Amino acid sequence: MLLPKTNIEQKLSSIKKKRILAEDIDLKQVYSILSNLDNELDRIENNVIIGNGVANNKFNIDLLNSDKIYHTKEIKQI
Repeated sequence: MLLPKTNIEQKLSSIKKKRILAEDIDLKQVYSILSNLDNELDRIENNVIIGNGVANNKFNIDLLNSDKIYHTKEIKQI
């Protein structure tokens, strides 16, 4: 029984095109992610520049009772 003839050059060309297309899609996704990150960093930078320099966090660490602070491993054991 003979196997059907295969055009190796055509098969390799097809595989190469699929690989290049997949790489192109991956690069577009990376570009999109980095572009979104740039936009987010610009937004944060603008918030810092425009902000009045006053911390919004009213947390007073001096009021903490250190014997009431528990590690997450201790909490998970309950």
